[in-house]
Order: sequence, then structure tokens, then C-alpha cells
Amino acid sequence: MKTIVRYSRLPVALFFCLLGVVHLSVEAQMLNTPFELSDQIVLSPTERQYREICVQTKEKGGADLFPLSDRLRDSAYVRFGSAYGDITGDYLPYNGNNYSSLSLESGGRISVRNYGTLQGSASYSRGMHKRIGWNALRNAEAYYPYLVSDSTGGDYHFEDYRLAGYYSFRAGRLPLGIGFSYRGEVAYRLTDPRTTNTTGALELSCATSLTLPRENRLLLSAAYLYHRQHLTQYNWRPGQQDKFFVSYGFGQVDVSNSPIWFGISRMNYVNGWKLSSRLDTRRGDAIGLDYSGYFLNTEERSSINLFALLYNRLRLYGSWQLSGFSFSLSADYALRQGIERIYEDYKPDDNYHIYDLRILAIRRWYMLNEFSAQAQASYRIRTDRGCALRVSAGSDFYGYDETYRKHGHHTMSGMLRPFAGIAYDHIGTKLDFGLSLSAAYRMVLTHSYKIRTIQKEQLDYQLAYLPYAYRNREGVEVRSSLYVSIPMQNTHRLMTELRLYGDLMKRKDGIAYGKTPGVISHILSDPQAERTSGHTIGAICNISYLF
Repeated sequence: MKTIVRYSRLPVALFFCLLGVVHLSVEAQMLNTPFELSDQIVLSPTERQYREICVQTKEKGGADLFPLSDRLRDSAYVRFGSAYGDITGDYLPYNGNNYSSLSLESGGRISVRNYGTLQGSASYSRGMHKRIGWNALRNAEAYYPYLVSDSTGGDYHFEDYRLAGYYSFRAGRLPLGIGFSYRGEVAYRLTDPRTTNTTGALELSCATSLTLPRENRLLLSAAYLYHRQHLTQYNWRPGQQDKFFVSYGFGQVDVSNSPIWFGISRMNYVNGWKLSSRLDTRRGDAIGLDYSGYFLNTEERSSINLFALLYNRLRLYGSWQLSGFSFSLSADYALRQGIERIYEDYKPDDNYHIYDLRILAIRRWYMLNEFSAQAQASYRIRTDRGCALRVSAGSDFYGYDETYRKHGHHTMSGMLRPFAGIAYDHIGTKLDFGLSLSAAYRMVLTHSYKIRTIQKEQLDYQLAYLPYAYRNREGVEVRSSLYVSIPMQNTHRLMTELRLYGDLMKRKDGIAYGKTPGVISHILSDPQAERTSGHTIGAICNISYLF
């Protein structure tokens, strides 16, 4: 039966369709891609790991993202959120080791008879990433290995803006949906060389579902991503010059385009695509296949396009239900291929002393393979009072294989992580609440590091060895969560959520640099100052009001 919108609440819902939401969600283990820019704010590396092993309360995600209730076709919410994360010991230099943020979000959904359903969201957040070194780009993993850096490093302030809308309707008997999301970010550093990053990401999407025999359903969706990032670095003090490094994998530096100058700038251009399909059965089973990819082009201040990157990712997943048990399997494979363009000077006209640049050669020597797989089993026990207890156990595997064919550079890592957890949901007349606790043990199965020193100013220690050491840590990871939902007047609801995470890690025995870094500065340049063990702590808190 179709729902008629209550026009007394329509102005409120429409208002919150134009104001919005930031989802403090997390990512899988694989490197970030530009598609994550339109899905979530840039998070600390530890925050991305939260959901990998956490047994979630509210299986449909209600406690995690506070989605609008299916029973309230016209509704809206506001939410205030904060997040904090800190790492000691090994960490990824290009992401920093400390993160904090505050966010304000709101969203709404209305349904109008004979016209469909409209959803909208908007958000604003601000925060800081601390101790970022040897990288000046935001969301560096999307452009990796083609980074721009200086030897100073420092703390980055950021402001994140987000707007999204989605419209679903029926064309005859065929359900259709179209949507967009836009994310903009301004990030800056207040120490010389001053750094400013301006990022914009627009994603357009469409979706449909087909009814199949025996009440099965096939869901199809497609998305296109248009993404740009502009980087500018400059020295505020008159006459001050610095060395700026343009790198292209394994710490190799493009010497001719890494100037000692007053500043440097770069544009990153990304066009991406995503195709998804999922088959849902009447029993609640599902199997899906996702394909995504993007093409990156860089443009330096000199207007030359030094680097390009082709990325392709394939994901297969499935879930099955059987007498209170649920099973899930997933596998991801990603291939990252680098393209380097070599230029030469030439005279277009011999009669004039004017030189131009043209492409002399194109090299495809860089390649990164990533593989991730996870298996999980859960058992759910329901009670007569609407409460539920769920236990879960599983394991995941992550493989990383990076090569540079010309010089024989190669790093490889293989990691296994078994995990288990328990979650409890309570549904009462005065309040609902949920608790969860999960733990995992991370172990390194295999690793290899082979990088030659071919340049005097090579950044292999900062941009190759330190990420390698971070990937090859072993130890215990713990995640926990608590949410409380309190009914208010009418259908209003006040909800709060707290998520905590932490780990105790130690670098795998036998991993040491054993050389002297080619470039030394005050940040992340001294192998003798390394801490081979450390910990991670973090917290996420959200307070929401649904009406």
C-alpha cells in the first residue's frame, strides 16, 4: 500500500533534504580509491579498520548509520559526531598518526503518492590530521605511487562539505533510482612550505531491480565519478626556497621535475566508473559482483602530464541463511598500473629560439596487485521479548605485491587475521540498546623487501620501507560499540552511539632498514628512532535525533 505524505511535516523533511549527513563509516584493508571520497570523509587509517572485525549490532545497520525508518516514509534527522584516533609505533607517513574531527549532519526522506521517494542529505565537518610526512596530497592512496612531497611535513587542517540526493520511482512496473553525491574539501598546512589542497568529487548513479521467477530479485546499479584535486605549495617568507620531491614508486624521485624553488603545484584528474549487480533470493540469500575502476592523469605546474594511473577492482561476495546461522564469503582483487611519460625539448621552428616539450617515450614499469578475502559465520539467538544475541567468527587474508620492472624493485606481504565477536540487541518499551565486542589477532604469513639504491636522493626509506613495516605488524585488535535509542514524543527518537577501537602491535621480527636514508630531515628520517612496537586508540561518538 502506498503511503500518503503528511503535509504538516513536508516543509521540515524538504528542509533536511537540503541539509545533511556525513557517514563515519570505514573501509576494507585495500588502498583507498577516489570512490571513497564521495562515500565518506577522509578517515584515519585506524578508523578504516573498525568494521573489518566488528560484529555489528542491528544487523541491517540501524545502529551504525541510523538510517531513516522504513515505517516513516517522511522523516528527518540531525546528528552531531566526533572522532579521534592516535597511533604510536609504525604508521603510514602519507596518512599521519593522529586524527580528530567534529561533524554536523542532517538528512530527510519524503514519499509522495504516485511520484516516488526523495532522499537528501548534507553535512559539514572539520578536523585535523597530524604528523603527515613526505606527502602533500589528500587521500594519497588514490594517487599512489605518484606523490608530491617536501621534507618538512606537518599537520593538516581540513574542512569537508557534502551534499547528496536520491530519487526513486516506478516506470510502469520497473523500479528506478537516480542519485548524485558531491564532496568538497579544503585542506591546508600553516607551516612553510604552506600547503593548500582543494578537492572536488561528483558521483552520478542510477539503479534498478528486476523481479525474477520464484520471488528472486536482481539489483543493478552503475555510477560515474568526476574527481579533481588541486595542490599548491609555497613559501610564505620572501626569498625562502625548498626542495620539492615528485616521486613515482619505491621512493624514486623524478630529478628533472623536483625543483629547488619557492613552490610547486599539481592538478590530479580522475574519471571513475562502478558497476554492481546482486541477486537476492526469497530465503534471504544473496550473491553479488562489483566492478570499479578509474583513470588518473596528473598535470604539473609546467603543464606537462608526467604520470597516469589505471586502476581496476573486482569484488565477489555472497551470504547465506540456514536455521539461525548465516555465512558470508567475499573476495577482492585490485590491479594498479602506472604510466610514466618521458618528455624532451624541441624547437618547433628552427628560425626562432623557442622550445617546446613533446613525449619521447611512455613507460609502464610500475604494478601493484592487491588481494583480500574474508569468510565469516554467525549464529543468532532470538528471545520472546524481541532481544537477540549474535556470535560470530571468521578470518580474512590480505595480500600485497608491488613491483617496478625496470630496476627489479619488489615488496610483498601476506597477512592472516582470525577474529570473533559477540553482539546483543535489546528492544524494550522505554529504550533500545545494543552492545558488541570483537577481537582479532593479526599475523604475518610472508613478506619480502627488495629495493635497490639507484639515486642519491631516493626516498625509499620514507615512501617504501615505512609503509612496508606498517603492513607487517602483528598483534591483537579489539573493537567495541554501544548504542542507545530512546523514544520521544510522537515518533521522534533520540539516539546515541559510541565506538571504541584499539590494538597492540609489534613489527615482525627480522624487519629492519639496515641502510642510511638518501634524504634526511626532522620527520620520519631516522631508522635509529623507530619504535618497533606500539598501540592504537580511537573513539567515535554520534548523537542523533530522528523526527
